[in-house]
Amino acid sequence: MSKIVSLHGGEIKPPGEALPSVVELAEEVLEMAKSGEICGLFLVTHHSDRTYSRRMAGEANGATVGYLERLKHAICIHLDKE
Repeated sequence: MSKIVSLHGGEIKPPGEALPSVVELAEEVLEMAKSGEICGLFLVTHHSDRTYSRRMAGEANGATVGYLERLKHAICIHLDKE
């Protein structure tokens, strides 16, 4: 079977195939939540069918919005490098 890549050369995984880096991050965050280290979680997911969803749980405040802006900036920098 041929390897499918994006326009920028990144590999595109077929639906249903887990990405190890995503699984690792999810497990790390789950452990932090179970230990009480996390008091708020804000999640945006990009699904294998190219749809997106969002979820929120716990506490949020003005600092949360500021960190979301920092994350948006980091994502834009990452996309510019592609």
